[in-house]
Amino acid sequence: MESPASQCLEMIENLILAGQDSRVEGDVDSSIAMLRMALNQCNKELKEKEPRNSESSICPTFRAVVGRMRNMGAYQLAMLLLQRDGRRARGEDESASSTEETEADLVLTRLGYRLRLSKFALGYNINRTVKRVDPSRDSRRPPSAVHAVDGAMPSKLFQSLQHALRPHSRYWSHFYSKAGNQFASHNITLDAGDRAGSVELRLNNSKSLFEQIAIIVFQKMKSRFPQIKHATSVEVWAHKRPADGQHQLHYDMDEVLLRTLGDDDNKRQKVQSQCG
Repeated sequence: MESPASQCLEMIENLILAGQDSRVEGDVDSSIAMLRMALNQCNKELKEKEPRNSESSICPTFRAVVGRMRNMGAYQLAMLLLQRDGRRARGEDESASSTEETEADLVLTRLGYRLRLSKFALGYNINRTVKRVDPSRDSRRPPSAVHAVDGAMPSKLFQSLQHALRPHSRYWSHFYSKAGNQFASHNITLDAGDRAGSVELRLNNSKSLFEQIAIIVFQKMKSRFPQIKHATSVEVWAHKRPADGQHQLHYDMDEVLLRTLGDDDNKRQKVQSQCG
């Protein structure tokens, strides 16, 4: 017979899984409702002075598992709320409440996040149509925020990239399959020539399409983001995953540096990476 603690964990897990299934099926309203129920149950369990299991050695484990479930459900709920509120702001979803952005921000703040993408970026059109935004518009965003830029690559270069990364291309069958880690990483050095402006020479001597893209994008971004002149390299990651591959936009960490730092510095580095 299952203990009350096990039954509680199973119930919370089932609510989160039901919310995920509803989202995949396109029923965002049901997904949000399920995740809210899961979150409320987690909060209720964590507020109780006496956990459900009387075994003292299991109580801390129970609370830790509930805490992890709450964080997982809370993140998914916040993203769905921002997506739906973004569509509401665009006039594409009348079911959203005007308070959903505030609710999402409260959830993300409790998870330790300080910055996020605009709800207009997260609330993309379900029909996948793109609304371009004037890049010169003053967005009043903090200087350390992540920036997404449309049209950074010339159309012909972008088409070449699409062709190179098409399904079943040699990139995936030869290079990517040899990586063996479910991702591939390319690091392109930006030498003094790039920063000084000798673009044509570097393009002529480039060895890959990724290198050409790095050089061109670097040059196009210099006027808009002057600090980019201090960049020394560009890293390109390739992932072969489903569209909902559970790999969100994030600040990366320097794993090599982490190995040389003490415990306190390790903790700081991880916080900076995960809370971006």
